[in-house]
Amino acid sequence: MKLIFPLLLLLGSTNLLLADCVYGEIVQTKDYAVGVLLSWTTDEETDNDRFLVEFSTDGLRFQNVGSVPGNGTSQRINRYQYLHSNPRAVQLFYRLKQVNEDGTFAYTDVVVHQKKQAPQPIALLRIGTTNSDDRLTLTCDAYTPGETSYTIQNLDGATMTTGTQTVGVVGIFELHIPLEALPIGSYRVLLAHQETPCTELTFRRLPAGSEEERRDVPVARKNE
Repeated sequence: MKLIFPLLLLLGSTNLLLADCVYGEIVQTKDYAVGVLLSWTTDEETDNDRFLVEFSTDGLRFQNVGSVPGNGTSQRINRYQYLHSNPRAVQLFYRLKQVNEDGTFAYTDVVVHQKKQAPQPIALLRIGTTNSDDRLTLTCDAYTPGETSYTIQNLDGATMTTGTQTVGVVGIFELHIPLEALPIGSYRVLLAHQETPCTELTFRRLPAGSEEERRDVPVARKNE
């Protein structure tokens, strides 16, 4: 369903012009490990230069966090996205400032985004069993750069081995854990990032050459 929003265009501080902005979809928000993804569509645009994404933690004081180019004058559907990286608040307020080529601009209504919980520093995406060179590979999504550490325990809680890996960028990375020194059996691995506990899961150390080695086996995990 198309929604037509009458918006006030501001020219300097005195002149007011009324215009109709046609949106196919108003701003939608979605949580990801590295931030909040905003998306919206327009059905019509006239001399649209850009969208400025504005953000607030109280709904009153907004700051610009990014810019998305517009499509000038268009009579077709245009889809837009912007990722707001690493917002620290749990309740977030967003609005778009649509700027025309002549400098006039208009604001959309404010959208409130409520995060389900404060984000973890890293999120576990996948775990594989041991492969031919006896190592465990964890695919993770880093919320912030820093040092990721792991602790492997047996199921009685005794620590078998520990290690660290420096993550230099935000995004997906692989954590490689050598398993040569571990006897065949079941273990628990605990992950932390910048000393903050993130995820716990169990896995099996299989014999070399086992047909089960190449399967992805997430057995248990916390803080999803």
